[in-house]
Amino acid sequence: MPDQRIRQTRTDGTSPSKEAKPRSASRTNWNDKAQVAEYQRQYRRLHIERLTAQRAIWYRANRDTLLANEQKAHAANPEIKRSRARAVYASDKERILANNRKWAAANRTAILAKKKEYRERHKEELAEAKKAWRAEHPALVYGQTVRSRARYPEKHRIYKANHYARVRGAEGHWTLEDIKALARAQKDLCAGCGEDIRDSFTIDHVIAVTKGGSNWPTNLQLLCNCCNSTKNNATPEVWTLRKAQINAKKVK
Repeated sequence: MPDQRIRQTRTDGTSPSKEAKPRSASRTNWNDKAQVAEYQRQYRRLHIERLTAQRAIWYRANRDTLLANEQKAHAANPEIKRSRARAVYASDKERILANNRKWAAANRTAILAKKKEYRERHKEELAEAKKAWRAEHPALVYGQTVRSRARYPEKHRIYKANHYARVRGAEGHWTLEDIKALARAQKDLCAGCGEDIRDSFTIDHVIAVTKGGSNWPTNLQLLCNCCNSTKNNATPEVWTLRKAQINAKKVK
């Protein structure tokens, strides 16, 4: 028997027999499965646009049911779906990757927002997973750290300084932009001696964190190496006296 889906009357009232038919339709042996399959392939090629539109309409009308059935089948046989997906990916890898890149470029904002939302919802889980991975791969972590320090020296300098203050119980943090603003405010001069520090400077806490000082930008100053060594963790008052003594010795 011929395919019932092909012989039935269309929704617009016309019969498939009045449309263009595959060339082999009149010579098809309907008892031969191979000939019927070939007829159906030719029919689909001739009516691809109409069939695609009909499938789209049907999918939209049954989308929720299809997705529910798909999720149910996947839960019952997860490995079957994975193996099929791997086979499809392996057979058409380049096209799939190209489509993925195209879609990602067109939906970059939505992707970033979704990733951010996921990280917020699974913050603790991700932190534990990251901690476990770092413990299992110390050599890889070390290599990544070395490469990152070489590529982003300022970023690591800031991280190290903030970490130092944090482990000592100091409140606050600062960024590279805060240091640039501080350098502009000091006119690229050392806060202790007034020397030019554009080539080299140190970041100092006005009140040392070891003596209860905060790590906020308001408690920072930029010093030359000599002044930072002289000050150490002294309070502003003690350092003022110390500088006066040093200057008096220089005059003598």
